[in-house]
Amino acid sequence: MQTTLNFLETVLLVLAILVALGLAATIAIALLKVLRTRRDGKKDSDGELELTSLDKELAERVKEVKRSFLPEKQRKKLPKNKDDKTYDSTVFVVDFHPSMRAHEVEVLRKEIDVITQVATGKDEVVVRIDSPGGTVNGYGHAASQLLRVHNAGIPLTICVDEVAASGGYMCAAVADKIIAAPFAYIGSIGVVAGMPNFVGLMNKLGVSYLELTAGENKRTLTPFSEPTPQKEAIELERLQAIHDAFKNLIRQRRPNLDIDKVADGNYWLAVNAKELGLVDVIQTSDEYLIQQSRANRRILKISYKDDKAGLLSRVLQSVT
Repeated sequence: MQTTLNFLETVLLVLAILVALGLAATIAIALLKVLRTRRDGKKDSDGELELTSLDKELAERVKEVKRSFLPEKQRKKLPKNKDDKTYDSTVFVVDFHPSMRAHEVEVLRKEIDVITQVATGKDEVVVRIDSPGGTVNGYGHAASQLLRVHNAGIPLTICVDEVAASGGYMCAAVADKIIAAPFAYIGSIGVVAGMPNFVGLMNKLGVSYLELTAGENKRTLTPFSEPTPQKEAIELERLQAIHDAFKNLIRQRRPNLDIDKVADGNYWLAVNAKELGLVDVIQTSDEYLIQQSRANRRILKISYKDDKAGLLSRVLQSVT
């Protein structure tokens, strides 16, 4: 009997700790929303748009290495670089490495706002994406933002050096061309949902859960209610609708792809994904950009930095 009581006390203590952690998380999320509201109410002057000439940076590094091979007298005779070079077109480079909820889309949106105002049809936008995916609405929003580039008549290229899976591939699929490094992970065209269920433990402890709703399907599966075939069927129907929308997006942007063959949630190395039609070129982003630079194209990286964002806001954003 004493052993049983000790076990129950331990379980109750664990539940109390979980409740406390849940309360702390709720407070943190509330603080985050307040911080975001204040931040969103500020003017864009709180952030700064940074422009980096990647081709010039590379040329400077190459020149410095070549200088090191020369005797000191010859180094001094080398002509200085001139900034009056003319280019045939510009490649705008954007880095997009979204977290689980893709909060980074707010920065991506501002970068695309600028690019679509200055780029022309002879230019190109290269977005370097690395992501294993995340929430449906967050990544759906990101894909819609990227699609703005294509809709503006500007060629859009997505480069994947490590992974573009699930929502990450949803973003990549809107591109006119997908380039991937040989060992990058590509695919995972599927949708998943899951949660713990504490009903068994609650029954053992004699704890009941009461929830009132208006609307037959306002709540289906929750951690504190008994799952039923009807509730599971409703959730599966919702997941299937999202999966169908995912497949339709890819089907529209990559019509030659056998979507039914690759939309089972599996993923592949890029070298195999190319055979399936998921990517177009096997190449690293560095190789591709150097190739474009040699074709007399300016390589201009655009990044929006929110320098005045508070530490707490950045930390909370990184974990939600």
